[in-house]
Amino acid sequence: MHFQQEKGTFVANQTEIQIALSQRLKRRRLELDRTQAEIATKSGISVSYYCEIENGRGMPPPTSRMEKILSALEFCETEAYELLQQSAVLRGLVYGESELSPDIQALIRDIRLHANQLPPRFIKGLRSTIREVNPARICCIQSIK
Repeated sequence: MHFQQEKGTFVANQTEIQIALSQRLKRRRLELDRTQAEIATKSGISVSYYCEIENGRGMPPPTSRMEKILSALEFCETEAYELLQQSAVLRGLVYGESELSPDIQALIRDIRLHANQLPPRFIKGLRSTIREVNPARICCIQSIK
């Protein structure tokens, strides 16, 4: 799944993703003949929060909590992975980034949203600072590519 450069397009895609995600959760719950309360309880979240997620009004929870919801709904591994990716995108991340600190997550979201507006000098300085943190690791990563 790719992020669009235009902010309006990104928001439209987020809305579509959120609707699709909430519909899949609801459809699966109904297939299992379970209540929202049962899924919420098994997932360790409040019923009202689960209702918001299922109705497309609530932001999906972090990956670890979303995994519990998907487990409670007995999704197969392939479907669960796809839904986790969609959930991460709705939080402005790529699947796997949700394990990063909140500050790093916010930085990644901000960079994605404003990438075309950042001055080249700022980008160059940021990359230089990142390389200073662990130059050996950066060199290894670059040589793999």
